[in-house]
Amino acid sequence: MIFGKRRKKKKEAESIVLFRQIIRTDGSGGMPEKGAQFQIYRKDAGSYEMAQPSDRDTVVCDEEGCARSRSLSEGIYVVHQVKGREDVQWTKDIEVELGHTGKTHMIPVYSAMQEYFVKAVRKDAETGCVIPLSDGAFRITDAEDTPYTAAVTYPEPERLASFTPNEKGYFITPGRLQYGVYRISEEKAPYGYAKNTGEESFDVAEKNTVIQNGITLVEVEMKNKPQKGRLHLKKQGPLSGGIHREKNKTADRIGVSAGTGYVYRPYFKEASGAGAAYDIIAAEDIVTPDGTLRMRKGDTAETIVTSEDGSALSSELYLGRYEVREKKAPFGLVLCEKPEIFELTYDESGCEITQTELEFGGERQKCFIHVKKILNEDSIFGVGSNGEIKDFSFGLFAASDIAMPDGSVIPEDGLVEAAFCGADGEICFGGDLPFGKYYVKELRANSRYRRSNVIYPVEFTYQDQESGSVHLYINDGAPLVSEMIRGSLHGIAADHHNCPAAGAQIGLFRVETEEFTGENSILISEADQNGAFSFSEIPCGDYIIRETGVPQGYIINEAVHYISLTFDRQRIDLKIISRREG
Repeated sequence: MIFGKRRKKKKEAESIVLFRQIIRTDGSGGMPEKGAQFQIYRKDAGSYEMAQPSDRDTVVCDEEGCARSRSLSEGIYVVHQVKGREDVQWTKDIEVELGHTGKTHMIPVYSAMQEYFVKAVRKDAETGCVIPLSDGAFRITDAEDTPYTAAVTYPEPERLASFTPNEKGYFITPGRLQYGVYRISEEKAPYGYAKNTGEESFDVAEKNTVIQNGITLVEVEMKNKPQKGRLHLKKQGPLSGGIHREKNKTADRIGVSAGTGYVYRPYFKEASGAGAAYDIIAAEDIVTPDGTLRMRKGDTAETIVTSEDGSALSSELYLGRYEVREKKAPFGLVLCEKPEIFELTYDESGCEITQTELEFGGERQKCFIHVKKILNEDSIFGVGSNGEIKDFSFGLFAASDIAMPDGSVIPEDGLVEAAFCGADGEICFGGDLPFGKYYVKELRANSRYRRSNVIYPVEFTYQDQESGSVHLYINDGAPLVSEMIRGSLHGIAADHHNCPAAGAQIGLFRVETEEFTGENSILISEADQNGAFSFSEIPCGDYIIRETGVPQGYIINEAVHYISLTFDRQRIDLKIISRREG
């Protein structure tokens, strides 16, 4: 018997099956990661690229998170993740030893979602040091501007949407934040500091983590500047001034000018305030929020000097109460002995620099000249109570040359101010007027009233240093009365043969009248035996005359006659033809 050589049994290749699972953040178990990609290569090759094609493979997980390699020869292989979701922690390399039994190696691959605690630290923007204040608040939002909230149980169960640093100047979120881009912003600055109005963007990702006290977290910084304040001081004092000569453009509500010619408007400058010196003195111990004594009560913070416009701005001062004393007055003004107190208080808005305004004495003494106007009214014609008072204007004039500090002059009879009466018939001239003699004169009147030519003198003289204003009243405060412009209408009612139409009734109507009856008339005049009729003391204006009634044997003449009374004591004559019947 011939025996051949015994054949060796062929080694069976083995394969790797991966089960990729993501651990849910809510603890409800895992879920497959579709699309996760892994490289499998022999370890002794050193890398996927250096391995022989037969000793390597690339697999991609399907919907079930499952991926199967092709058959590989025996040896130790490395399973290396190359693709996956950004928000999931990638798997660290896994080593698998393959034999020759044809076994399929089932490898579960677990990873958790990327999520980390966030530590927000508040620092002083000037020093870079942590601000050790348990004050203020922050909020965190994600890329969709959805606020991050966290449930806490101490001191009471609640869900927080804003977070306050501890006494060490930082806070750590109660829970982890999932992978993504976030923004932190300041809702409220700590007392004594300016609010950081910007937003700090940060990524919650593994690459940005640090380990502190065994906790993996993402750290982000927010910086604040100490809030300070400034004093803006202004010294009032009219040591310079002049005249603006301009066309009189004062007009009423419908554009009617208050008068013609030019207006000489005085003005005053505050140049006198230049060179005034003031000490800013601490009115209390000035202590910053960190407990540091910056200035003792009575210490002088600085001395400021006013510029050409009479103003001065202090340097940045720590918040607190200060006293300002005038130590040098500008030339021509009296030293103000009374100190002024101001306080630089913390602005809850969190602005960087607060500002407090302060004015010192030296105001000019003001002069107000009052005019009161009233009108005679006619209730029958409805004149005098329909706003006619607002058509009256008056002018304030210089009674003699009035010199200004810069050498300019308001000439004699120069118009200083023009104004229309208000609904109450009152006018108030003045304000900043130079001392001198003036007079008031009526410039315009309502078309139904006479304009007065009376001149009312008034003099503005310095009274005393304590008086802030002087009030002068034209006509000793008695109202100025205006009389109406009135006219008359005289007429004859007769037939075509000039026979008087005695008893004919003639109506006086407003021009807007449409139905000419006795009830709609203003006045009715009945022709006498000579046919004569008349209307006297009629306020000027436009009217309609029409026959409203006739004696027996006549027919009413429906013709309308328009008349217009335009000047005082005007007389209009009119003849109305009354038609006979038949």
